Amino acid sequence: SPDKPVAYIQLSRLGDDEAARQLIAAQDSLWCRVCHWMIQLRNSIVNYLWPDRSSDHDAVRRFGESAKRDSEKYWESEEMRAQYGNRWHVRGLVVSLSHQRRGIGRALMGEVMSRAQREGVVVGLEASEDGEMLYQAMGFTMRGPFSMVIGSPVGGCMMWTPAQSE
Repeated sequence: SPDKPVAYIQLSRLGDDEAARQLIAAQDSLWCRVCHWMIQLRNSIVNYLWPDRSSDHDAVRRFGESAKRDSEKYWESEEMRAQYGNRWHVRGLVVSLSHQRRGIGRALMGEVMSRAQREGVVVGLEASEDGEMLYQAMGFTMRGPFSMVIGSPVGGCMMWTPAQSE
């Protein structure tokens, strides 16, 4: 049924190469900026008036710091930006349980990998334990584990590199 989503992928095109500049320019408008500002304002007001008391704020802070360390280590340091700053970055990929193992996640990833191949840039992501298996089967390699590990160490930062054109 077209009114019931079964999968979702969120991507970002990062960098300053021509393909990134064109995509960013095509998506930039005054209306988008106003909407973004309004959402930020609304969230700030809601969080101030009705703060979330259901979570452990210290744990959330530690998790955020861990994510920031991983981002710096694998993607955002000067050295990493020089090598992998121009890239597609998968922010999230979700397939509903009832539709998993049908090739939907593979098809979504295939589209971003095709774009990356045409543009000659890598694809980066942070993988869960389940996602790690899919991504490895598609040619991604593990760059390294997450810095915050709860339980057994699974998942981590992964990257796919396009085949070199001849």
